[in-house]
Amino acid sequence: MFGDRAEVFGLDQPLPENQLQQRKQMQFEAHCQAMPLEMMAGMVEAQRIRDAAFADAVLKAFDQTGGPVVLIAGAGHAHYDWAVPALLKQAKSPFSIISIAFLEAPAEPDRKFDFWVETAPAEREDPCLALQK
Repeated sequence: MFGDRAEVFGLDQPLPENQLQQRKQMQFEAHCQAMPLEMMAGMVEAQRIRDAAFADAVLKAFDQTGGPVVLIAGAGHAHYDWAVPALLKQAKSPFSIISIAFLEAPAEPDRKFDFWVETAPAEREDPCLALQK
C-alpha cells in the first residue's frame, strides 16, 4: 500500500512477537471474542496500515499548512507506544506530538497516552450481545 515508503512507518518489518501477541489479544477482546484469536493477526495488520495512513495524512497536512495539525481518531490510534504518535516519531516528524484520549470510565491505566479524559460511560446495550447470538 505504501510502496517504498512502507519503511518510513515500519510496515516493511514484522511487529515484535510480544507486541503482536498483546495486540492480537486486545483485538480479540475488542471484538467480543466473537472471532477466532487466529484471525486477529489480520486485524492487527489492518490497524497498522490505518495508523500509517493517519500518520501520512498528518505529515502531508503539516507540509501543506505548516501546522498545527490535529488528528481526531479512536483511542486505539492514539496509543503512543505503537500507533500514530509512534509512527510520526519513527518518520522523524518535525513537530511536537501530544496524544490525548477520551476514555469511558473507568479509564484503562495500561493504555499509553500523554493525557486522557475520563468520561461517563455511554448508555447503550452491551455491543457483544448481538455477536453472541
